[in-house]
Amino acid sequence: MSQIHLADAPKNERLETRCSADQKALIARAAALSGRTVTDFANSTLIEAATRIIREHEVISLNARDSKAFVAALLEPPSPGKRLRKAGERNSGSRNQGILAQFISLGIRSKSYLLCTT
Repeated sequence: MSQIHLADAPKNERLETRCSADQKALIARAAALSGRTVTDFANSTLIEAATRIIREHEVISLNARDSKAFVAALLEPPSPGKRLRKAGERNSGSRNQGILAQFISLGIRSKSYLLCTT
């Protein structure tokens, strides 16, 4: 969800919190210094923090070197090792219908693909 979308949404829900008098005074002071109401300050601060935390958990950032290595691994994956082939053969009758065997037969050899399967 973008912050623009969140800002335009109707505000029908309530969010309450308990805090000490000192915490409330600190929040009220920060809100006043930023020229906002306590409600607006609290909402925008919580939304910024929530967005940042979600982004940190959902987005993987790679530097140039790691990005090149990742792309290279996708474009030129290593051949499946003995253990991976055995695992594919062993799981060919399991409930996942031999997903490892299917990956191997399709020529998808990178272990990174296997991390995406459940």
